[in-house]
Amino acid sequence: MSTILAIESSASLCSLALSIGDKVFSREQHGQRSHTQFMLSFVDELLHEANISINDLDALAFSAGPGSFTGIRLAASTAKALAFAAQIPVIPVSSLAIMAQGYYRQEKNDSHCLVITDARMDELYVGRYALQGLLAQPIADDALVSMADAQELAFDTVIIGDAEPLLGPMQHFSAADFISIAAHAIDILPLAQELLLNGETETALEAEAIYLRGKDGWKTSAQQLADKT
Repeated sequence: MSTILAIESSASLCSLALSIGDKVFSREQHGQRSHTQFMLSFVDELLHEANISINDLDALAFSAGPGSFTGIRLAASTAKALAFAAQIPVIPVSSLAIMAQGYYRQEKNDSHCLVITDARMDELYVGRYALQGLLAQPIADDALVSMADAQELAFDTVIIGDAEPLLGPMQHFSAADFISIAAHAIDILPLAQELLLNGETETALEAEAIYLRGKDGWKTSAQQLADKT
């Protein structure tokens, strides 16, 4: 397996994970306001624990969003800066895909899942995922959905994320089908390994966070990427 350092800070949990061979090292810290304080020290701790340097990494992966603007900017800027200095590739990974991967890891369930997180401003981030070859793969593009439009979502499978309080009043929602899941850097690693294997990486200058909240509102990740070209 490749040696990858992963960074996740899209919500209140800041986590880093390092894979080297068949070993995984990780650190985490709760509290969004402390992300900046701990991130670089966690990088140093993980590299020291694994007895490697930043130049020994094959790639740096980060949670590219959607999520907290400050959190995903921090993960992106940290990964890009470290990768630029070491001249290694960068792998952006959807935070909703990371949560889906966490669901499959924790629950040992291979059913489709609907990932829904609180986007604030009466909106939700929504992604639908399936397990394919032990990896969470999108069935549809991640999207930003208004609370009004969310009434039309098909709650036909397991729902994961952090938005249960917002979904509770909806007619077709059942709390019995909801599992609270937080994105964790450990779950970036298998997704990043596959992307690296397939050559789907970016340079430190190319890699960017993806913000689903565009200037004119509801955009999928595919639409936002298309806007860049």
